[in-house]
Parts: sequence; C-alpha cells; structure tokens
Amino acid sequence: MVTKCQKVQRFAVVKDLEKHKCTVEEMEEYEPHVVRGNVIYAGVDYEAILRAAENDPAGCDVVFMGRRK
Repeated sequence: MVTKCQKVQRFAVVKDLEKHKCTVEEMEEYEPHVVRGNVIYAGVDYEAILRAAENDPAGCDVVFMGRRK
C-alpha cells in the first residue's frame, strides 16, 4: 500500500532522508546527490512528481521514479 507521503518526496538536505523514512538503499542512492547540493524528487505518482519538480521555485536536479517495497 502506498501512502500519501510516498507519492511525491523532495530531498534537498540530508535531514529530508530521515524525514521521509528512506530505506538504507534509498539513502545510499540519494545522499551523494543531496550532499552535492542537488534537489531530488522521488516517489510513485509520476505525474505529481513531474508537476512538483516543474513548479519548484528552487529548481530540481534529479528525478527518481519507482516503487518502494
């Protein structure tokens, strides 16, 4: 079951990884980008992710789309 908070996730600082309760695998994947200052969007609602990234006033550098297990 996908929760509302898994539909669109925004990662701009390392604390966001904890906030969204990322798995170890997700942290390993996202953290190097976040540490470099990249803004990342991820989640399972592809349309909502793209809309959020397009409308982000800070911009977006990386978009990950896929299902959480």
